[in-house]
Amino acid sequence: MFSAGERFLPAICSGRLLSAQLPVRLDLSDLEVSFGRLRANSLEAGKEVEWGGCIVFDGKRAWLEHLTSGDAEGVAPCCPPGHAGCVGFAHSHLPDLSGFPGPYFGFSASDYRAGFECGDRLALVTNGPEVFALVRTADRTPPPRRIPNEEFSRWEAMYVSAVRKAVCDVENAVAAGRPSEDALDRRLLEVNRKLCGLLGFALYRGLWGRPLSLIFDPGLPEKSTI
Repeated sequence: MFSAGERFLPAICSGRLLSAQLPVRLDLSDLEVSFGRLRANSLEAGKEVEWGGCIVFDGKRAWLEHLTSGDAEGVAPCCPPGHAGCVGFAHSHLPDLSGFPGPYFGFSASDYRAGFECGDRLALVTNGPEVFALVRTADRTPPPRRIPNEEFSRWEAMYVSAVRKAVCDVENAVAAGRPSEDALDRRLLEVNRKLCGLLGFALYRGLWGRPLSLIFDPGLPEKSTI
């Protein structure tokens, strides 16, 4: 499923990883079977619901437990927060952005809020053929705190603005006879990078079955681009 960087998983899951130690490629092969099962549930025909599960680490390997379904609006853990071995949450997204068919880039505002407030050391989301990961670092990610509603509303407004800008990008590209397929991806990449910068998360991206690549390093934000 994923390759390279395997030795970093214990440091990530234990919360010891420093931003200077972030691997360029992230190996999450331990999760191949259980994360694949979650993904299969999400792709089942006629079942328009998101699926999620806890990422559990026993000091040697990681896997998903407590798989649960939600609805088109999202999915939440079905177990008590902070239970033994839990290091984060993995879930699926459905294509639900009006005017842009198909999966979309990265994590939502609610994903960032939940992952930060819960102290997730590793968070995963699968969007169609892609997989994204958020990694907490010991030196760049602040301690968990409650995100006030006012601050969260600003995050949500960033996504609304990104979609509107993407619509304009498409209209301008069509008028000029240029390709526009990546308009939404580019705008959502900007938002995900901004939130990772605010919260100190590292961001990884990759296709299912291939390595995840580091695309935002909280220690070097000015160089974290693709």
